[in-house]
Amino acid sequence: MIPATPPRTAIRLFSVLITALFLSACDGKNSFSNYSNYDLSQEYQKCQRGGLSPAGAQRCNNVEAECKRRKEESSYRC
Repeated sequence: MIPATPPRTAIRLFSVLITALFLSACDGKNSFSNYSNYDLSQEYQKCQRGGLSPAGAQRCNNVEAECKRRKEESSYRC
């Protein structure tokens, strides 16, 4: 007879693995930190056009955050 629910140890192991997966995905940088200055400025210009979806608005928030970080570090302006 197979039990209806998995054993507690399997659930705990699964929870630990999922937590480790999420934490390893967080490196403290956004996805635009690897962009060249030119590519970042192109993305910034796209954001200035408006008419963005919610996901597009979040993307633009990340672009602006990277522009701000670069401005503070090296006086770069998007």
